[in-house]
Amino acid sequence: MVRYLLTLLPLASSWELIAINAVGCLLIGWKPQPAWWSTGFLGGFTSFSTYMLVSVTDSSLAYLVVAAAVCIAAWFAGDAIGGKK
Repeated sequence: MVRYLLTLLPLASSWELIAINAVGCLLIGWKPQPAWWSTGFLGGFTSFSTYMLVSVTDSSLAYLVVAAAVCIAAWFAGDAIGGKK
C-alpha cells in the first residue's frame, strides 16, 4: 500500500522505482530484524521484480547498473547508520 501511494507521485516511473528500492535497501541495512520488518514489510515495499521488468522492457543496461549500484550503496549506508559491528 505504501509503495502504491508513492507511485502516485508525479515522478518518472524508472526513477521512482529506484528511489523506492533504495529507501527499502537503506532501511533493511539499518534495521534487518525482525523478519516481519525486513522480509515482510520492506520486502513488499521494494519492487525488484518490477526493476527487472523495467530493465528488460527498456533494454537499458545503464538503468540496470545504476539502480543496482544505488541500492547496494543504500544498503551499506543503512548498515553504517545502524552501527553494526
